[in-house]
Amino acid sequence: MKTVIRKMQDQTVGQGLWKTLAREGWQFCEGLTREESDGYSRRQEPCLVITDSPEGAEYARGRDLTCLAYEPLDGPFRFYGVDMVAQDLDELNGEFLNLVWKRHCGIPWRIAVTKRLILRESVLEDLDEFYSLYQGEGMTDYIPDMPQDREQERRDMAHYIKQVYGLYNYGLWTVVERMSGQVVGRAGLEHSQDPESGEPVLELGYLIGRPWQRQGYGTEAAVASASYAFRTAGIDKLYLFIHPGNEASLRVSERLTDIFGKNKIRVILLAPEKKPEKKTR
Repeated sequence: MKTVIRKMQDQTVGQGLWKTLAREGWQFCEGLTREESDGYSRRQEPCLVITDSPEGAEYARGRDLTCLAYEPLDGPFRFYGVDMVAQDLDELNGEFLNLVWKRHCGIPWRIAVTKRLILRESVLEDLDEFYSLYQGEGMTDYIPDMPQDREQERRDMAHYIKQVYGLYNYGLWTVVERMSGQVVGRAGLEHSQDPESGEPVLELGYLIGRPWQRQGYGTEAAVASASYAFRTAGIDKLYLFIHPGNEASLRVSERLTDIFGKNKIRVILLAPEKKPEKKTR
């Protein structure tokens, strides 16, 4: 059962959200015992505290429950150490609450589902698959190699999952083949820099393992990533940095500009001798 614990001092707030959640089958309560809270954790059932007070946030922390804090612009409190802050509860719904709960529990978000692929947030268990992908013939001709120190990369990846996904709700994701469940690549959005202006930009990146190339998977993953960026994350423009010899990526970029337009997709060709450096993740 999906449950919301309402710890609201202002009982007039959130009426639209409560109605929406009731229609979606959520139940409401004013509190849980520690045993009941532990039961939700063991069963992996969504349970969130929604509050407009520091006391409510402390209640959630004391029981390791997901906490969504209501913080209007003119409100008396500023919340820290909660899972999410909202300034208008009535704009939310159960799907959003479920995502906030997943973030608290470390459950990867499913970003997109296409005809043949699933894009989801990466998990540490993907790391060995990534190393295998990068060892394929020609895989690192135009992209950085995976680091030699696998344990340090595991620590870096754990930090990335916690900090980048949690802060931005986007990043570099894992690409899975729907039919087989096999990890076949990576795709997503990374912070980069415009080489001309030096301004920070968002780069769209994609990589498909050697056995699954020449099947259109790269285009499928890139289009899904761009769609998420523009339609869900509210991003205005994406950059692609491509080595001029990377003909496969050039074909993908052409498809992207055909779909989204050159005002949203900017393609920059790198110097022929330049190989991108590994970004922090």
